[in-house]
Amino acid sequence: MSEILSENIAEELGSQTHNISHAELLAQGLEMGLNVPVLGTPPSEATLVLLKALRLVFDQPVVYSLGAMYAVEATSIAELQLVKRLIEFLMEGALPKPLHYFFEMHLNEWEPAHEEQLQTAIATYLTPNDFHQFQQGFRAVMTIMDAWWHNLLVEAMLLNYAQASKPMHVQEQVQDSVNAAVS
Repeated sequence: MSEILSENIAEELGSQTHNISHAELLAQGLEMGLNVPVLGTPPSEATLVLLKALRLVFDQPVVYSLGAMYAVEATSIAELQLVKRLIEFLMEGALPKPLHYFFEMHLNEWEPAHEEQLQTAIATYLTPNDFHQFQQGFRAVMTIMDAWWHNLLVEAMLLNYAQASKPMHVQEQVQDSVNAAVS
C-alpha cells in the first residue's frame, strides 16, 4: 500500500515529467493560455478550507484514510473532465501544449492507473469489518469536495459582486458555507 501511495505522490511531484509537478504543468498551461498569473498565486479561501479539511480527514485511522484516498482517486477523472471543458470554453477550444499534455496524461493514463492500483491494493488490505469506516472516509471527502466546488462558486459570485462596487467579506461567506455543508 505504501509503495503505491509513494509512487502516486512521486508522480504528482514530477517523477515522470522531468521534475515538473503536475500542479506546475497546469499552472504553466493556464498562464500560457489565459495570460493570467497563476504560478505563485496564493490559493483561494475556499481552497485553503478544502486543504485544512483534507488534512483532518487524512489524520484519521488508516481504513478511514483509505476511503478518503479512494474518493479522491475515484472522482478525479470526472472532475478533470469538467475542468478541461471549462478551460476549453475560456480558451475558446485551443489548449496550449502543456495543458493538452496535462489533461491527456491525467485522463488517459495517470488517473485511471492510480485508481486501479489503489483499488487493487485496498481490496487486499480491507476486511469486511473495515467497510463502515472506509465508507465514512469516502463520504467525508465527497462532502468536503462538494463544499469546495460550492464555495468556489460562492467566491466567484462574491468577487463578481465586489467588482460591481459592493464589497463583501468573501472569507466569512465561504466559511459559513463550509460549516453548513459539513454539519
